Amino acid sequence: MKRLQLCLVVLLVSIVLSSCGDDNTTEPILPEIGDNWTLRPTGTSNYLFDVAWSGTRYVAVGEDGVILTSLDGVTWTMQPSPTTTDLYGVTWSADLFVAVGDKGTVLTSSDGLSWSEVEDSGASEWLYGVASFGNRYVAVGKDGMVVTSLGGTIWDTTEQVTASNMYGVTWGDNQFVAVGGGVVLRSVGGTYWDTLTTALGLYLYDIAWSGTKYVAVGQDGSILVSLNAITWDVVVSGMRIHFFGVTWSGSEFIAVGENGLIVTSPNGITWTLIRPDYDDHLRSVLWAGGQYVAAGFDGTILTSDDGETWLLQSSGPVASLYDVVITDSMHVAVGDGGAVMVSPDAELWTLQPSGTSNPLKGIAYSGTGFVAVGAEGTIISSPDASTWTIQTSPIPRQLEAITWSGLRYIAVGVEGAIVVSSDGLTWDSVASGVSQVLYDISWADSQFVAVGDSGAIITSSDGTIWTARTSGTDERLMGIVASETRLVAVGDTGTVLTSEDGLTWTKAESPTVSDYEAVVWTGERFIAVGEYGTIITSSNGTSWVTATSGIAMRLSGIAFGKNRLVAVGASNTILTSP
Repeated sequence: MKRLQLCLVVLLVSIVLSSCGDDNTTEPILPEIGDNWTLRPTGTSNYLFDVAWSGTRYVAVGEDGVILTSLDGVTWTMQPSPTTTDLYGVTWSADLFVAVGDKGTVLTSSDGLSWSEVEDSGASEWLYGVASFGNRYVAVGKDGMVVTSLGGTIWDTTEQVTASNMYGVTWGDNQFVAVGGGVVLRSVGGTYWDTLTTALGLYLYDIAWSGTKYVAVGQDGSILVSLNAITWDVVVSGMRIHFFGVTWSGSEFIAVGENGLIVTSPNGITWTLIRPDYDDHLRSVLWAGGQYVAAGFDGTILTSDDGETWLLQSSGPVASLYDVVITDSMHVAVGDGGAVMVSPDAELWTLQPSGTSNPLKGIAYSGTGFVAVGAEGTIISSPDASTWTIQTSPIPRQLEAITWSGLRYIAVGVEGAIVVSSDGLTWDSVASGVSQVLYDISWADSQFVAVGDSGAIITSSDGTIWTARTSGTDERLMGIVASETRLVAVGDTGTVLTSEDGLTWTKAESPTVSDYEAVVWTGERFIAVGEYGTIITSSNGTSWVTATSGIAMRLSGIAFGKNRLVAVGASNTILTSP
């Protein structure tokens, strides 16, 4: 019996050991930081459906819950949205924006920047249009749905008076008037509605009030006019494409629609066709802030002072971005036109006023504040990346880059320019001993190293006395970074140089012949970026491989922090990894 027990024990042990020895499963190889990249939005290509104006700020809403804001109709910033459902309409009244959309979604905001979703709007299907007067809000939508609210927070449904879809609504002549699939509805308070007309069976998508006249627009070039919203006359527009939006400026109506169609009329009867240099659908138009703002397909925003000449605006900041820095709480990128873009998470970026329109080429963070430098010797500083102050520069030449050593800022630029400051406020110019453009500078534990045109490399222990070093190349050097044991410089036609002391430099093999513009050290890898979206990586600075960025835009700057890489470049490009 004991022998049998022993055999069983031996057998069990054998099974356990055999099981352990036969386990051929391996841990999955996870991609490293710098291998996979994500393109982050700085504007939008989403369809924009409506625009509103508060008196100081425009708000545009659209596909996938996108929300954009602008103070001037020219520069637009994407705002955090609490929803990913399509938003079709937006209005402003009584110090509140109200946006409505698919699945009965209703959002509210007092400033257009921070939005909250109403828990229960009373609607489960889409709401397409919204209008307001005082603190009364009315939204209309699918199957004749009408919901109303006093204050924008608590919403009630009204008695259904039509099964037709309702698309647009306005306030005028002491009443709300809504238009839709073959019907016009009217209500004094927004609660009880009358069906006024079948509108000749035409689908109407929007309506405007001039103070004396309603104009409704819709399918197949439909235009209807009415003095009282009861009796309607059909206007022959001569066009067979859909109108989606209409507004009144105080002197004329303007309607927009398919294929970039814009028509104007002083009276709603006689219309003139305007042909902007744009041929995609426009879904809404607004007169506010002394200008027209139209929005539509692919994030399109057009503005006009007179209704005849229209300018295509970007739904994000119009800039190439040149440099980026990462702190414990934020990411800050700088670029053309004095652009300063800030993000807490590197996913959603907002444009901050910088106080300058000069291109900003470099930015550094000291632990207590930011300093950015750029064209014409521009130097600006900020404690928080939101409020910026222009500082007096000792030189008028363009500054290309800036670094912080722990004790002082050093900025470099055109014609060997070098400026130094201990606080970012008071600056002095020092001689570099070179005349080449210096494109980048790095602090390498015990010395500053700057690189530039024609293979220029200069070093300094204190930032005031500089020594030229032999790089062994005539190529332009655009980026420099230091790890704990090695310096890496990158530049044109695939140039990569390495050095252990900043004095002697060796050329490394590059996997491409692209121009490299910036390089960073993550603590484990060097990452260099450049033209055509090129990204290369190396664990030691000597052996490099390519990574796929997924874009073809030039990348000009890169930073590492918070276990994340952020690269920036042309056309507002921002990439992150992971």
